[in-house]
Amino acid sequence: MQGNLKQIQLPEVLQFISMGKSTGLLTVKDGAGLETTLMIKSGRIINSSALERQRRLGDLLVHRGILKRSVLAQVLALQRTVESDKRLGQILVERDIIQEAQIREVLRLQLEEEIWNLFGIEEGEFRFEQVPDDKLGEASVQIDIEPLLLEGTRRQDEWRRIVRVLPSDRLVPAVKAPAGDGASKMKLDPREWKVLAQINGKFPIRAVVNRAAMGRFEVYQIITVLMQRGVVYILDEKLSQNGAAAEATSKPAVAAPSAAKPAGGVTGLFSIFSSGKSKEDKNERVSCVSPIGVAAWMANKLLDSYLSARELKPQPGDGALLPPMWKDLLISYPRADIISIENNHVSAERMETYIKLFEFGEATQDSYEDCLEALLQLTNGLYRVFSQRIGEKNAARIAREVLDEAARVPHQFAPEVKIADRAQSILRLQA
Repeated sequence: MQGNLKQIQLPEVLQFISMGKSTGLLTVKDGAGLETTLMIKSGRIINSSALERQRRLGDLLVHRGILKRSVLAQVLALQRTVESDKRLGQILVERDIIQEAQIREVLRLQLEEEIWNLFGIEEGEFRFEQVPDDKLGEASVQIDIEPLLLEGTRRQDEWRRIVRVLPSDRLVPAVKAPAGDGASKMKLDPREWKVLAQINGKFPIRAVVNRAAMGRFEVYQIITVLMQRGVVYILDEKLSQNGAAAEATSKPAVAAPSAAKPAGGVTGLFSIFSSGKSKEDKNERVSCVSPIGVAAWMANKLLDSYLSARELKPQPGDGALLPPMWKDLLISYPRADIISIENNHVSAERMETYIKLFEFGEATQDSYEDCLEALLQLTNGLYRVFSQRIGEKNAARIAREVLDEAARVPHQFAPEVKIADRAQSILRLQA
C-alpha cells in the first residue's frame, strides 16, 4: 500500500492499519525528502526510526531529568569495555540505576511526540510494507493507534493555531517585566512556571524544550499562552542575532581560568582567574579550578593551534567561528549557558567561580555536567571542521599536541577526571 499524503492523510492510513491489525513497516517521506519509518506489530506501533535519529536513550533520560549526565558517562564507558554485549537500557536496569518502567515511559512519550509531528506533514508520500515479526527489530514500547489518533487530531487543530504565532523553533522568547505589583498577582500552574523559568531572552524555543524536559507540543502551547497573557514576548530575530554577536565580541578573551597565585595586583577569590607567569619561568603555567577550566583551555588552545597552522588557508569567517558552534551546542546542553564566548574564545570564568564557591553541590552539578560535555563536543567539532580544511593527518597531529599539553594542566577539584583522556576517546584520532 502506498500513496500521496495530499490524497490520503496519515491518520487515515494508520487507522486502516490498526483495524486490520497489520504487521509491517510504514515509511513516511515529507516534502523535503526526509524519511521516517514506523515499526508496527499487530496494529500497534512499537518503534520509529525517528526515535533513534533524533535522540538516543541516554540523552532522553538526561533531558527528562531521570539520569545525571555524569552517571550516563560512567555507564557508557562501562558499555564500551566490560559490558559491550549489552544495550544501555539493560545495563541501567540491571545495576538498579533506573527502573525499566521509567525507560519505557520515556520512550513512549518520545515516540508519541515523533508520531504527532508526522501528523503535521501535508505534502509527501507514504508506503506500507508487510514484513514478518522478526524483521521489525526490538519493540521499544507498544502504542495503540486509536487513542493516538484522537489526541493527534486534537493536537493538529491546536498546532495550526500555534504555528501562526510561533512559526520557527529558532525564535527567541523573552520575559516581559510585569508593571507595578503584577508579579505578585501572576498565577501560573507548575508546568507554566517550569517553562517560564527556562526563558532568558537568549535561548531559542528548541533549547527551552530541551531545558524544560517536557514535550515539544506542550512547551509551544505554554509559551503561546504566556504570550497571550503578556508575560512572554518574542525578540526580533535580527535583534537577537545582533545581541548574540555583540556579546561574542564585546569583552576581551579569557583563554582559561587559572588557579595559580598572581604575581601581584589581584587578590582574594578572583585571584584564581589570574594567569601567573614567573620571572624564572618564561613558559606559561596554567592551572584550573575544575575539569571545566581544563576543557575550556583545551578548546581555546586547539582553535588557536589550528588557526596558526601553516597548512591552513585563512577564511573570512575564522574570526567568528565559535559563536555559531556554541549556539548549536546549547540546544543540546542548555545548562552550559553559563559558559560564554568572548572574542572567538571560550570563557569558563563564571562557572569556575561558582565551583570555587559551592564545589560540586546541588547548585552546580547539573550545569557542571552540561558544561563539561558541551566543551568536549566543541573540541570534537573543531577537530572535524579543521580535518576537512587541513587534512585529517595534520588535524590529528595538532590535536595530539594540544591533548598532551592538556594532560599536564592540573585542576583543584575532581583531580581524578582526566579531560585529555575523555577528549581522546571522543575525537578517535587517526593513527
